Amino acid sequence: MKYVFGHGFFIHLFTLIAWYFPFIALSQVQDFENPFNIANHPEEFLPGWSANEVRSTSSRVFQATGEGRSGSKALAVQAISSFNGLVFFKTSTSHFENPKLAFFAKTKANGSGNRPILLFVSFSKDGIDFQSQIQIGDESTFPNGNTDYSLYEVPLPEEFQQQNEVWIRWEIRFGPGNGTAARFFMDDAGIFESSEEIDPIKISNVHIHNPFEVAIDFNKEIFLPDKSQIALTNNKLLDLTFPADSSLILVFENPLEHNQELSLNQIKSKDGNTNSSLTYRVINESIQFGNPLILNPKTIQLSFSQFFAPESVSQTANFKINGKPPVNIEIQDDGYTIFLELASPLRVGEQITIEGSNIPNLHGVSNSETLLAEFLYLDFLEHLIVLDENNLKLVSILPFNKSELDHSGFAMDDFPQYTFKLSLQNPYELILYTDISFEEGVHYQLNIPNWRSDRGFTVHASMKEFIFDITPPELIDITSLGQRKLLLIFSEDIDPVFASVVGNYSIGNTQPLEVFVSGHRVLLKTDFDLIEGEKYALEIQSTFDLNGNQTASIQKEFTVGEPIPIAFKDIILNEVMPAPRPNNSLPNVEYVELFNAGTRPVYLGGMQLGNSRRITVLPSAILDPGEYIILSPRNQSPQFEKYGKVLGLSNWPTLLNTADQVKLFDKEDNVIDSLNYTQQTYGSSALASGGYSLEIVNPFLKCYLPSNIRPSTDPERGTPGRTNSVFEDIPDRKPPLFIGSDILSEQTVLLQFDKILNQDLRNVQIEIKPFLELLEVEIGPSPDQIILHLQDPVKTNTQYYVEINGLRDCSGNLFEGKKNETYFILPDEAVQGDVVINEVLFNPRTGAPKFVEIYNSSHKFINLKDWKLANLNASDEVANRRILFSENKILEPFSFLVFTTDAEKLFQEYPKGKKERFVAYNSLPSYPISAGNVVFLNPDESITETFSYTERMHHPLLRDKRGVSLERLSPKAPIDDPNNWQSASSTEGYASPGYRNSHHFEGNQNLTLEIIPKVFIPEAAGEQPFTTISYKMESAGKIATLRILSPSGVLIKELCQNAIWGESGFYLWDGTDQNSRKVRPGYYIVWLEIFDLHGQVSHIRKTVVVGTKFHR
Repeated sequence: MKYVFGHGFFIHLFTLIAWYFPFIALSQVQDFENPFNIANHPEEFLPGWSANEVRSTSSRVFQATGEGRSGSKALAVQAISSFNGLVFFKTSTSHFENPKLAFFAKTKANGSGNRPILLFVSFSKDGIDFQSQIQIGDESTFPNGNTDYSLYEVPLPEEFQQQNEVWIRWEIRFGPGNGTAARFFMDDAGIFESSEEIDPIKISNVHIHNPFEVAIDFNKEIFLPDKSQIALTNNKLLDLTFPADSSLILVFENPLEHNQELSLNQIKSKDGNTNSSLTYRVINESIQFGNPLILNPKTIQLSFSQFFAPESVSQTANFKINGKPPVNIEIQDDGYTIFLELASPLRVGEQITIEGSNIPNLHGVSNSETLLAEFLYLDFLEHLIVLDENNLKLVSILPFNKSELDHSGFAMDDFPQYTFKLSLQNPYELILYTDISFEEGVHYQLNIPNWRSDRGFTVHASMKEFIFDITPPELIDITSLGQRKLLLIFSEDIDPVFASVVGNYSIGNTQPLEVFVSGHRVLLKTDFDLIEGEKYALEIQSTFDLNGNQTASIQKEFTVGEPIPIAFKDIILNEVMPAPRPNNSLPNVEYVELFNAGTRPVYLGGMQLGNSRRITVLPSAILDPGEYIILSPRNQSPQFEKYGKVLGLSNWPTLLNTADQVKLFDKEDNVIDSLNYTQQTYGSSALASGGYSLEIVNPFLKCYLPSNIRPSTDPERGTPGRTNSVFEDIPDRKPPLFIGSDILSEQTVLLQFDKILNQDLRNVQIEIKPFLELLEVEIGPSPDQIILHLQDPVKTNTQYYVEINGLRDCSGNLFEGKKNETYFILPDEAVQGDVVINEVLFNPRTGAPKFVEIYNSSHKFINLKDWKLANLNASDEVANRRILFSENKILEPFSFLVFTTDAEKLFQEYPKGKKERFVAYNSLPSYPISAGNVVFLNPDESITETFSYTERMHHPLLRDKRGVSLERLSPKAPIDDPNNWQSASSTEGYASPGYRNSHHFEGNQNLTLEIIPKVFIPEAAGEQPFTTISYKMESAGKIATLRILSPSGVLIKELCQNAIWGESGFYLWDGTDQNSRKVRPGYYIVWLEIFDLHGQVSHIRKTVVVGTKFHR
C-alpha cells in the first residue's frame, strides 16, 4: 500500500494533503490548463474558445500561471481605456433539459487606479448576433483589488436551450473611475443542469492513522463541524481535531472494521456551499502504514492501520528508511506503533521514504504490496535567532499551542547544563531563555521536540544549529590563482549580498571585473594580469558575516606567486580532547592539537578543521617543522596559553563525546589528515568518561592504523602543546590482520582487515579451500576491505578458508594470515534448541551490570541478525523486545555471547570472563532481581526460549545471592526444568560469562542410572554443591519414583513420584531434606522404582556420600 503525503500540505501550510479534483468531468468544462494558441477570434486559442486579442504576455487576453483555483492556470483579461476583452465559448445544449452557465471569477489589483471591471454575458445561435445580455453583479463585484474566486451561475434563456450550437460571450469592460482598472480572471467555466450543485464539498482523501484514528481531507475549506454531524458505522466518535481548514482528524472508541461507512451531515464550506450528506467507505481490509512522526532526527514513530504481529515489526530487515534498515526497533504497548531508530540523522527538508514488507496483522494476514509512506520532513520553523547571550527566538509558520508547550524537550545534548524557560512573544514567536550565557564562537545544536499548533496539528521534532557570534569576519589569506584570479579566504561564511558588490574591492586602486562568493571564500576576477613576484595592495570597504557583524575597512598586502601545496599528513591531528571534565588539571575545554611532521613551515590560515557536523576556518598562523599548536574555541583560548602556542577558532565544531570523525582540510578542501574515534578507542568506560585526551602514538606514519591512537597516560590526562605521553617513534612493521567476512551474495564475499590496504591488487594471489574459482578481486567500499567475485555459489554451513599471498597494507607490510584464520561462511538456518539461553545474572552486585548469556549448542554457523531478547508482560505476552544485531553477526558452533549494559564493568566483576564475547547495549529488557522472565527469539519468533526464574532457584545454602548467576546444566534439557539450573560455582567467581559454565552436564549414554559426583559437599566453596542423578532408558513412557533414603531406610527426600520418564534425563540433589534443611554428613541411598505398562517393576539402589568441610 502506498500513501504519499503530498506537497500541497507544504504549499498551503494548513492543509495536510491537498488534492485537486475538478468539480465535474464533462468535456464542456474548461479549466484553462492547456497552453493557449496565440490566435484572435474567430480562430480558437483552445478548442471551442476564442477571444478578440490573445497574447503571450500579461496583457489583453492571456493565460495566467498560478492564478487558477487550484493554484495552477486561469484565463486572464486586462481591460484598458482602448480595449475591452471579449471571450467566446462555442458549446451545445442539446443534451440538457434546463441548462445553466457556471464559472468562477475574481479580480486582482492592477496599478494605482480605482476602476472596477464590468462583466456582461450574452448568447447567440450563430456566433454573430448576440442577445439577452446580462450583467454579472455590479460595479462593486469586480473591484480593482485582490478578491477570492466566487461562483457565478446564469440560467440560459429558453431560446438557447436544446440547441446543437450555442455561443456564449463574456464582455470584460473598462469600468468607471480614475486610472487603471482591475485585472480579471476566470476559471472552471462550463454548462450544467440547473439542478446540479456546482463544486460541491467532497471528501478527497481518507487516510487511516491507526486502528482508532482517521484523517479526512476535503476538496475545499470548510467550517468546523460538530461531533454530532459525523458518524461511522458501529462506532462512536470520541474526539475531533481541525488541524487545517480542509482537514479533520477523527478518533473513535473502537478499532476500525474492514469496511465501514463514514457519513458527514450538513458540512458547510467557506465559499457558502452546504452539503446535506457526505458518505465515504472507509476501507481497512489490509494492514498499511499509518502516520509517521519524527520524534528526533534519528527516531521515527510509525503507526499502522491495524494491530500488527509483533514478531514481524521487530525485524530490522523488514523496513527501509531511504533505502537503509533501522538499527533498532522499539514496539509500543498499544500494539500498532513502533519506534524506528536510525543509524544517521534525518535532515529537515529531506524527502523521507519508508518501506515495509512481510508485515502481517495480528491475525497473520499480510498486505500483498510493499507498505510505503513518503513525506517531506518539515518542522515549520522559519528561523532560529540568537537575540543575545541568554535568549533565543524560534519563528514558526504555524502558531504555537501555548497550553501544550513543554520546556523539558528543548535541550542540547552536548551541553546538558543548559535548560530553558519558554514564553510566547506572539503566537508565532517562541522565546527560549537560559540562565547560563552562551559562549561566543561555540557551535550549539538545539533539540526541538514535537509540538502542536493551536489547531492541534503535531509537528515533527527537529534540531537547529546556532552560534553566538558578535565578532566580525577576518580576512585570513589571499592566494593568486593564475594571472587574473584572486582567492580570498575569510574566517567564516560571509553575507553573499554585500560581498558580491564589485565596488567593495580594489586592487591597487583598480576594481575587479567580477566577484563570486561561496561560503567563506571570495573569488575576484580582474581584467589585468597579476605579475608573479610583485606586491599588491587589496582594499575591502566592508564585509558582513551571516550574523550581521560588520568589518571595518580592510587593507592587506600580498605577493603574487604559486602556492606550495601541503602534502597528505604533513600536518597531523596529533591530539583531541572530545570530553573534558571539570576538576581535572587541564582546562574544562575541548581542544585539538596540530603537529607539523613535515620539513618546512606551513601557513595555516584558510585551512579548515571539521568534524561529522561542522567545519570552521583556521585564522592566520605559521606552524614550523616539529612544532605544536593548540586549537580551541576562541573565547577559551587564553586558558591554553601556558601550555604553548594557541589558535582560537570562531564557530568551534563541538566534538561528539562518544564517536566522531575529525578532519583537517587545506584551502582547496583536500584532506590533509583525519582521525576517527569511538568509545572503544578509549578501551574502557572509565577512560571514556574521565576527561582523557586521545593521542597519536607515531605522528610520522603515513598509513592509518586504529592502534595509532590511544588515551593519554599523562597524569594531567592530556599533553596539549608538547610530546604525547604515548609517543613512540617506531615504524609500522605490523602486518594487517583479518578481522571478519561478510557474504554479500551467493557469489560475492567481502573480507575485512584492520588496516588500510595497498590499493594495487595485481600481485595478490588468493586460493579458496574447499575450492571455489575466483573470477575477480577488487578493493571494497572501504580501503580496508577486499571483495571476492566467485564463479560458483557458496554452500551453506561450509567453512571456506582463504589463503592470501602478496597482500600488503598501506605501509607495505605483508599480510601473514595464519592457516585457517582467514575464512568465510554462509550461515545455516537455526532450529529450536540450536541457540539457547545458557546463563543469567539478574541480581548483580551494587554497581555491576546484569547479563544474559546464549550458547550455540549446534554444529551450525548461525546468523543472529534481528534475533531478540525480551521479557513477558503481566499477561504473559512477549514484550519489550530488544533487537540484538541489526547487521550480520555469525555465531560459531559451540560458542557463547554475553549481552550486558557495560562490558567493561562486567569484566571487572568477573575477570575470568571472555571479554571478546561481551556485547554491550544501552539498555536491556527488564529482568527484576527477585523473579522474572528472559525471552530469546529468532527474527520471525518461530524459535522462542523463555526462562522463568526466581531467586529461590539458587542453591538453598547460598547466603548472599547478589552477583551469583544461574547456569544451565544442559543445553539439551528443557529450559523450564528447575533441575536444569544451578548457582554458579565460587571457584569461577560465581559466574562464567563467555565460556563453559562452571556446572554443566552432558548426559550419560551408557548406564541406566549414574550419580556424578558420588561425593559432594553442599556448603563447600569452590566445589560442586550438588550431585546429578542421570538416567537412560531403552524406551520412554515408564513410570518412575526416585527417592533419597537414609542407611536405615528413612525417607530423606523424594525427587519424583510416579513421573513419566523419557528415554533420558536427570535430577539434582543439593544435600537437603524434604524441609530444605541440610542433612548430616554420611552415606545415603538413591532408590529408584520403575514399572512399565505391563506391570513389570524394577528397583535400583545406589549410594551417594554427603561430605562436610572441616575447619582448622
